[in-house]
Order: sequence, then structure tokens, then C-alpha cells
Amino acid sequence: MPQQQIAKTFCVQTRDAEFRNDSEMTFKLKIDDPRAKAVKIALSSLEFPMTQYTIEEDWNRFYFSEGISFNENTFSTKIKVKLGEEGLLSDHYFDMPIRLNPIKSWAILGDTAVITCEFPHGLHLLKNIEWGDVEILCSPFGRTSIHNELKDGNLELISPTKFKISIKSNNLEIGTVLDAPNAGYLFIPPIPSPYHFCNIMNAASSIIGMPVVLTFSYNKTENRISVNVFCGKEDATIFIEESFLSKYIGIFITE
Repeated sequence: MPQQQIAKTFCVQTRDAEFRNDSEMTFKLKIDDPRAKAVKIALSSLEFPMTQYTIEEDWNRFYFSEGISFNENTFSTKIKVKLGEEGLLSDHYFDMPIRLNPIKSWAILGDTAVITCEFPHGLHLLKNIEWGDVEILCSPFGRTSIHNELKDGNLELISPTKFKISIKSNNLEIGTVLDAPNAGYLFIPPIPSPYHFCNIMNAASSIIGMPVVLTFSYNKTENRISVNVFCGKEDATIFIEESFLSKYIGIFITE
């Protein structure tokens, strides 16, 4: 028999917070049944006094992250392009950064290391990921900011799955290889909005090398993504395979 669940509602006021800063508040809920283990917590509503909402700058904006992310099954979409009526089909792969990409190995080269990811790392788009920090997590060398490596000039892209960074406090011999499952992960923060989503797609489209140019834009009034195709002097036919990406954009073109 399914276990019976009891829903409880707690109402709190901002002035009851035990700790608060510009973006975080911590509350101590007055629970009279400490033996009950919560299985789900949901925020049902927010209410702000009008004076607080209209006067205090910290309270008159709401920011939401849509958390758009890709995994090893959804990050790649095949696009076929045919120029003219008799032209040959050319295959191109539209790849987006994977949110959590397992690292297969570290090859130690002294104060630097070559990292091999299980899937394409997508770091050629790093300059366009400005909504959060791209990091290496759970690695033998702790947490590493890839944005800082780029800023300091220590990031080198070797192949679609390999890149090199600097490492600190390294006592390992040159040539040492550290393999999974303890090699860590490359983390790409989820894309927060359709606007940022279009920007990263435009950056990805510009480096594919297709004979046509695809541009993406978000219409916030209609809440839809528009795709524009620039073909140059020749007419072009484009085939986009059915995928998570094409469905999210709202297009599906087949042969």
C-alpha cells in the first residue's frame, strides 16, 4: 500500500529570517513534529507589501532561470544542406555544450595537464557563456574555474574532446595519467533564458562551416524563437533531424 503523505503549509515573513543578504535568506521553520521527514518542499506563493515592492530596489525585480541544459543524448543535431537543385548534400553537426561532461583522464605535463572528456567539451563557446562559471568539479585537483584559465591565458583547446590547463600544487611526475572514475567532471552552467540560448546557438552556428548562415533570435512578445537562413547567391535546401534541440527551437524539417 502507498504510504500516506501529509501536506503542511508554513508561512514566513522576511523579517523572520535568521540570516539574509542581497540574494539569500535563511529561515528556521517552527516544526512541531520533528519525526516527520519531508519528501518534497514547494514554494507556493510570494507576497510583498506594496511599499516594499515599489520603494526598495532589491525587491522590485524578479529573475528566473529556465535551466536549459543538454546531456550526451541531446547535445548534437545533424543538419544537411544542399545548394541548388543538383547539389550534393553536406552533413554538419550542431553541437551544444553538455551540462555535466565526465572527464576520462588527466595527463600530467608538470605544471599543466591535458584533460580528455568523454564527449565534446564545447569550450570553443566559452567566451559566449557569460551567465555563470564553467568549472571542473570533483577532480583530483579540486575545483577549477575554466573562465579564470581563459582569462589568465592558460587554456589551450587541443581537439573537440581535449584541452590543456594549468594545475597548482602538483607533486606528480610528468607522464602520470589519472583515469576515471575519479577524474571529475566538466560543468557548464544551465542556460538561463531563451535570449542566452539564441546567443549561444548563433555562436555555435558561426563556427560549423556550413555553406549557409543560420541566425536565431527570441521574440519575447510572442514567446518564440525565430530562425533566419542566409543562402548567398544559390538557393539552398536544409534538412534538420528531429532532436531535442530542434523540438525546443520549434522547427522540424525532414527529407
